[in-house]
Amino acid sequence: MNRGQYFIGKWAMMLLMVAVLFACKSANVSTVGPDAKWSTGQIIRAHNQAQGEFTTLTARAQLTLDNDNKKQKVSLTLRMQHKDTIWIKASVFGVTLAKGLLTPDRVQLYESLSKTYFDGSFDAVRQWLGLSLNFDQLERLLLGQSIVPLAKSMGHTVHQDTYRVGPTLLRENWTFSTEIRPQDFKIAQVDLVQKEPLQTLHIAYPSYTSGDLVSPEEIVMTSKGAQANTTIEVVLKNIEYGGKLRFPYAVPQGFKKINLAP
Repeated sequence: MNRGQYFIGKWAMMLLMVAVLFACKSANVSTVGPDAKWSTGQIIRAHNQAQGEFTTLTARAQLTLDNDNKKQKVSLTLRMQHKDTIWIKASVFGVTLAKGLLTPDRVQLYESLSKTYFDGSFDAVRQWLGLSLNFDQLERLLLGQSIVPLAKSMGHTVHQDTYRVGPTLLRENWTFSTEIRPQDFKIAQVDLVQKEPLQTLHIAYPSYTSGDLVSPEEIVMTSKGAQANTTIEVVLKNIEYGGKLRFPYAVPQGFKKINLAP
Protein backbone atom coordinates (compact mmCIF):
# COMPACT_ATOMS: atom_id res chain seq x y z
CA MET A 1 0.00 0.00 0.00
CA ASN A 2 1.39 3.41 -0.94
CA ARG A 3 1.50 6.38 1.38
CA GLY A 4 -1.30 8.20 -0.41
CA GLN A 5 -3.76 5.63 0.93
CA TYR A 6 -3.14 6.56 4.55
CA PHE A 7 -6.00 8.66 5.84
CA ILE A 8 -3.92 11.79 6.53
CA GLY A 9 -0.58 10.92 4.98
CA LYS A 10 2.95 10.62 6.28
CA TRP A 11 3.31 13.91 8.12
CA ALA A 12 -0.28 14.14 9.27
CA MET A 13 -0.05 10.77 11.04
CA MET A 14 2.72 12.14 13.20
CA LEU A 15 0.74 15.33 13.74
CA LEU A 16 -2.32 13.35 14.81
CA MET A 17 -0.16 11.68 17.43
CA VAL A 18 0.76 15.07 18.87
CA ALA A 19 -2.41 17.03 18.12
CA VAL A 20 -3.86 16.91 21.60
CA LEU A 21 -4.00 19.79 24.10
CA PHE A 22 -4.68 20.27 27.73
CA ALA A 23 -6.29 23.33 29.31
CA CYS A 24 -8.45 24.62 32.17
CA LYS A 25 -8.83 28.34 31.51
CA SER A 26 -7.06 30.87 29.35
CA ALA A 27 -4.02 32.62 30.70
CA ASN A 28 -4.02 36.38 30.73
CA VAL A 29 -1.76 38.02 28.19
CA SER A 30 1.47 38.85 29.96
CA THR A 31 3.42 42.04 29.45
CA VAL A 32 6.64 40.36 30.60
CA GLY A 33 9.32 40.72 27.95
CA PRO A 34 12.65 38.96 27.45
CA ASP A 35 15.60 40.12 29.52
CA ALA A 36 18.66 40.75 27.35
CA LYS A 37 20.91 40.03 30.35
CA TRP A 38 19.83 36.41 30.63
CA SER A 39 22.32 33.79 29.41
CA THR A 40 21.43 30.78 27.28
CA GLY A 41 22.06 28.53 30.29
CA GLN A 42 19.66 30.52 32.48
CA ILE A 43 16.93 30.34 29.84
CA ILE A 44 17.35 26.58 29.43
CA ARG A 45 17.25 25.96 33.19
CA ALA A 46 14.07 28.03 33.52
CA HIS A 47 12.48 26.15 30.64
CA ASN A 48 13.34 22.74 32.09
CA GLN A 49 11.85 23.77 35.44
CA ALA A 50 8.61 24.88 33.73
CA GLN A 51 7.44 21.33 33.00
CA GLY A 52 4.46 20.42 35.17
CA GLU A 53 3.73 17.01 36.66
CA PHE A 54 0.57 14.89 36.47
CA THR A 55 -0.39 11.22 36.83
CA THR A 56 -3.39 10.79 34.52
CA LEU A 57 -5.31 13.03 32.16
CA THR A 58 -8.43 12.88 30.00
CA ALA A 59 -9.40 15.52 27.46
CA ARG A 60 -11.61 16.23 24.45
CA ALA A 61 -10.67 18.50 21.58
CA GLN A 62 -11.75 19.67 18.14
CA LEU A 63 -9.23 19.07 15.36
CA THR A 64 -9.35 20.84 12.00
CA LEU A 65 -7.25 19.24 9.28
CA ASP A 66 -6.40 21.17 6.11
CA ASN A 67 -4.58 18.85 3.72
CA ASP A 68 -3.82 20.71 0.45
CA ASN A 69 -6.96 22.88 0.92
CA LYS A 70 -9.17 19.89 1.72
CA LYS A 71 -10.59 20.56 5.18
CA GLN A 72 -11.93 18.02 7.62
CA LYS A 73 -13.03 18.40 11.23
CA VAL A 74 -12.83 15.56 13.72
CA SER A 75 -13.33 15.18 17.44
CA LEU A 76 -10.44 13.88 19.53
CA THR A 77 -10.54 12.02 22.81
CA LEU A 78 -7.32 11.65 24.79
CA ARG A 79 -6.42 9.52 27.78
CA MET A 80 -2.93 9.66 29.17
CA GLN A 81 -0.96 8.04 31.96
CA HIS A 82 2.17 10.08 32.44
CA LYS A 83 5.35 8.42 31.11
CA ASP A 84 3.42 5.21 30.38
CA THR A 85 0.48 5.35 27.94
CA ILE A 86 -1.17 7.70 25.45
CA TRP A 87 -4.57 6.69 24.01
CA ILE A 88 -6.19 8.72 21.22
CA LYS A 89 -9.49 8.31 19.38
CA ALA A 90 -10.58 10.40 16.38
CA SER A 91 -14.27 10.41 15.46
CA VAL A 92 -16.90 12.22 13.39
CA PHE A 93 -20.52 12.31 14.57
CA GLY A 94 -19.72 9.55 17.03
CA VAL A 95 -18.20 7.23 14.41
CA THR A 96 -14.61 6.19 15.10
CA LEU A 97 -12.23 7.11 12.26
CA ALA A 98 -8.97 6.16 13.93
CA LYS A 99 -7.58 4.99 17.23
CA GLY A 100 -4.06 4.91 18.63
CA LEU A 101 -2.38 3.31 21.64
CA LEU A 102 1.17 4.45 22.35
CA THR A 103 3.63 3.30 24.99
CA PRO A 104 7.38 3.98 25.30
CA ASP A 105 8.26 0.86 23.27
CA ARG A 106 5.20 0.33 21.04
CA VAL A 107 3.01 2.26 18.59
CA GLN A 108 -0.40 0.85 17.61
CA LEU A 109 -2.70 2.70 15.20
CA TYR A 110 -5.67 1.74 13.06
CA GLU A 111 -7.71 3.72 10.53
CA SER A 112 -11.26 2.73 9.66
CA LEU A 113 -11.69 4.22 6.17
CA SER A 114 -8.80 2.31 4.61
CA LYS A 115 -9.21 -0.62 7.04
CA THR A 116 -5.51 -0.64 7.81
CA TYR A 117 -3.44 -0.79 10.99
CA PHE A 118 0.13 -0.37 12.15
CA ASP A 119 1.79 -2.20 15.03
CA GLY A 120 5.44 -1.44 15.60
CA SER A 121 7.99 0.69 17.39
CA PHE A 122 8.83 4.37 17.55
CA ASP A 123 12.01 3.42 15.70
CA ALA A 124 9.93 2.36 12.69
CA VAL A 125 8.04 5.66 12.87
CA ARG A 126 11.36 7.51 13.08
CA GLN A 127 12.69 5.80 9.96
CA TRP A 128 9.42 6.48 8.12
CA LEU A 129 9.38 10.16 9.01
CA GLY A 130 13.11 10.71 8.76
CA LEU A 131 12.75 12.56 12.06
CA SER A 132 13.64 11.45 15.57
CA LEU A 133 10.52 10.83 17.64
CA ASN A 134 9.98 8.84 20.82
CA PHE A 135 7.41 8.63 23.59
CA ASP A 136 9.17 11.12 25.86
CA GLN A 137 9.43 13.67 23.05
CA LEU A 138 5.74 13.27 22.29
CA GLU A 139 4.80 13.94 25.92
CA ARG A 140 7.10 16.94 26.11
CA LEU A 141 5.56 18.41 22.99
CA LEU A 142 2.09 18.00 24.49
CA LEU A 143 3.25 19.88 27.60
CA GLY A 144 4.80 22.78 25.68
CA GLN A 145 8.35 21.61 26.38
CA SER A 146 11.18 21.28 23.90
CA ILE A 147 11.30 17.92 22.11
CA VAL A 148 15.01 18.46 21.46
CA PRO A 149 17.42 18.64 24.42
CA LEU A 150 18.54 22.25 24.67
CA ALA A 151 22.21 23.05 25.21
CA LYS A 152 24.13 26.23 25.95
CA SER A 153 26.15 25.68 22.78
CA MET A 154 23.01 26.37 20.70
CA GLY A 155 23.10 30.02 21.78
CA HIS A 156 20.13 32.35 21.78
CA THR A 157 18.91 35.71 20.55
CA VAL A 158 16.13 37.98 21.74
CA HIS A 159 13.56 37.57 18.97
CA GLN A 160 10.59 39.95 19.18
CA ASP A 161 8.84 38.92 22.44
CA THR A 162 10.64 35.60 22.94
CA TYR A 163 14.02 34.00 23.48
CA ARG A 164 15.05 32.19 20.30
CA VAL A 165 17.31 29.17 20.92
CA GLY A 166 19.18 27.86 17.88
CA PRO A 167 19.21 27.22 15.03
CA THR A 168 21.22 24.04 15.33
CA LEU A 169 21.76 21.05 13.04
CA LEU A 170 20.33 17.71 14.20
CA ARG A 171 20.73 14.19 12.90
CA GLU A 172 18.84 13.23 9.74
CA ASN A 173 19.83 16.63 8.29
CA TRP A 174 17.18 18.60 10.19
CA THR A 175 17.75 22.16 11.42
CA PHE A 176 16.00 22.97 14.70
CA SER A 177 15.14 26.25 16.40
CA THR A 178 12.63 27.15 19.08
CA GLU A 179 11.23 30.26 20.71
CA ILE A 180 10.55 30.40 24.47
CA ARG A 181 8.06 32.67 26.21
CA PRO A 182 9.66 34.86 28.92
CA GLN A 183 6.52 34.96 31.11
CA ASP A 184 6.46 31.21 31.87
CA PHE A 185 9.37 29.76 29.82
CA LYS A 186 7.08 27.48 27.83
CA ILE A 187 7.56 26.94 24.09
CA ALA A 188 6.04 29.61 21.82
CA GLN A 189 6.94 27.89 18.56
CA VAL A 190 9.18 25.24 17.02
CA ASP A 191 10.69 25.13 13.53
CA LEU A 192 12.22 22.06 11.92
CA VAL A 193 13.62 22.30 8.40
CA GLN A 194 15.13 19.60 6.21
CA LYS A 195 16.75 20.78 2.97
CA GLU A 196 17.07 17.46 1.14
CA PRO A 197 14.36 16.46 0.52
CA LEU A 198 12.81 19.82 1.37
CA GLN A 199 10.39 19.44 4.30
CA THR A 200 9.38 21.83 7.04
CA LEU A 201 7.42 21.46 10.26
CA HIS A 202 6.21 24.52 12.17
CA ILE A 203 4.47 24.11 15.54
CA ALA A 204 2.93 27.15 17.22
CA TYR A 205 1.37 27.49 20.68
CA PRO A 206 -0.90 30.57 20.43
CA SER A 207 -2.20 30.30 24.00
CA TYR A 208 -1.58 28.59 27.32
CA THR A 209 -3.57 28.04 30.49
CA SER A 210 -2.92 29.69 33.81
CA GLY A 211 -2.65 27.95 37.16
CA ASP A 212 -0.25 25.53 38.81
CA LEU A 213 0.12 23.50 35.60
CA VAL A 214 0.69 25.79 32.61
CA SER A 215 -0.31 23.76 29.55
CA PRO A 216 -0.99 24.43 25.87
CA GLU A 217 -4.54 25.58 25.17
CA GLU A 218 -4.17 25.61 21.40
CA ILE A 219 -1.67 24.10 18.98
CA VAL A 220 -1.32 24.88 15.28
CA MET A 221 0.95 22.60 13.25
CA THR A 222 1.94 23.10 9.64
CA SER A 223 4.00 20.68 7.57
CA LYS A 224 5.17 21.38 4.04
CA GLY A 225 6.84 19.02 1.62
CA ALA A 226 7.29 18.29 -2.04
CA GLN A 227 4.10 16.21 -2.22
CA ALA A 228 1.70 17.77 0.27
CA ASN A 229 1.03 20.65 2.66
CA THR A 230 -0.88 19.99 5.86
CA THR A 231 -2.14 22.26 8.63
CA ILE A 232 -3.72 20.96 11.82
CA GLU A 233 -5.36 23.19 14.41
CA VAL A 234 -6.54 21.74 17.70
CA VAL A 235 -8.71 23.54 20.25
CA LEU A 236 -9.48 21.99 23.62
CA LYS A 237 -13.01 21.45 24.88
CA ASN A 238 -12.51 20.07 28.38
CA ILE A 239 -10.01 18.29 30.57
CA GLU A 240 -9.83 16.28 33.78
CA TYR A 241 -6.79 15.27 35.83
CA GLY A 242 -6.46 12.20 38.01
CA GLY A 243 -8.52 9.04 38.27
CA LYS A 244 -8.07 5.49 37.08
CA LEU A 245 -8.17 5.11 33.30
CA ARG A 246 -8.87 2.35 30.79
CA PHE A 247 -7.20 2.17 27.37
CA PRO A 248 -9.39 -0.09 25.19
CA TYR A 249 -7.76 -0.97 21.90
CA ALA A 250 -8.50 -3.82 19.50
CA VAL A 251 -8.00 -3.89 15.74
CA PRO A 252 -11.30 -4.74 14.00
CA GLN A 253 -11.44 -7.97 12.03
CA GLY A 254 -10.51 -7.76 8.38
CA PHE A 255 -8.07 -4.85 8.72
CA LYS A 256 -4.77 -5.14 6.82
CA LYS A 257 -1.42 -4.53 8.51
CA ILE A 258 0.82 -1.95 6.88
CA ASN A 259 4.54 -1.32 7.07
CA LEU A 260 5.91 2.20 7.33
CA ALA A 261 8.44 2.17 4.52
CA PRO A 262 10.67 5.28 4.26
